Amino acid sequence: VWKFYDDQFPIWNKISQYMANDCLYYCIAGHNAEKQPVCLKTEIVVDENGQQVCHKDGVGAVHGMTVGNTDPKDPSRFDILLVFTGRATLTNGESSMKKVSVQVLGSGDGRDLKVLKSQPFGVDLFERYPPKGFDVGGDHAWVDSTGKHVWVSCFRQMGVGAHMLDYETGKLLHSVTGLDKYIPGQYTYTAGLHGVGTLGQKGSYLVIATCSCHDINICIPTVPWSVPVPQSLWSTGVLFVVDLSSLEHSVQTIQV
Repeated sequence: VWKFYDDQFPIWNKISQYMANDCLYYCIAGHNAEKQPVCLKTEIVVDENGQQVCHKDGVGAVHGMTVGNTDPKDPSRFDILLVFTGRATLTNGESSMKKVSVQVLGSGDGRDLKVLKSQPFGVDLFERYPPKGFDVGGDHAWVDSTGKHVWVSCFRQMGVGAHMLDYETGKLLHSVTGLDKYIPGQYTYTAGLHGVGTLGQKGSYLVIATCSCHDINICIPTVPWSVPVPQSLWSTGVLFVVDLSSLEHSVQTIQV
C-alpha cells in the first residue's frame, strides 16, 4: 500500500522511513489447516541486483502495480508493471514506471518469486510529455486484451488524464485529456482505471475513476464531502467510460 506522503517533507523523513518504509511485497498464496486462504510466505520484492524494491529519495515508491504478459514459452515467467510515485501534491512531484520480468520458482508450498530483469518504461510519458521540470503524476495501469497496449492514469496538473503506451517499447500512442475540466469549478483528476477489449474493437471500453477538489494547492480528497464540511467546498467524483472502439491506431490526443 502506497504511502501518499512519500518524499513529502516533513511527514516523510528518515525516522518515518525507518519505522515504516514503503516497500513492494509479494505473497505466496495457499491454505491453512482450516482450508482458509492465507499467505504461506510474505517478503519484500528484491530486484536482480539484490536491492529491495522500496522507497528511494527522488523516486518515491511503488503506488500502482499490474500484472503484464506471460512468457509464451515459459508460463512460470511473466511481467509486472510498476508505477513509482512520490510527494503528496497535485502540482508537481516525481513519478516513473518500470517493467519487471519475474519468475515463479519451485512448486506447491515451496514456491518463491525471483526478479529476472527490470527496465525503465514509459519514458515518453514521464519525461517528454510534461513541460520541463514538471511531473505527470503516474497512478495506475491496465494492460488491454491484446497485450500490446498499456493504459496509464496520471493525476498531476501537467499530465492529468489516461495515456496509452506501446507494451513493448513504452512509446506514448494516445492521450485522453480534458477530464480535469469536465465539471466547472473543481479539479477532477484521474485515479484508477480498468477496461475490456482494445482499440477499434466493438464492445471495448476503458473505465476511469476520478477524485476531485476545489483548490489544486490544497487538495485533500480524504476529507468527507458532507456536514460539517461547508457545502461550498464539496466536489464531485466522476466515473468516465471511454468507448475504445471509437479510437484509431494512430498517435493522437483525445480531448473530452
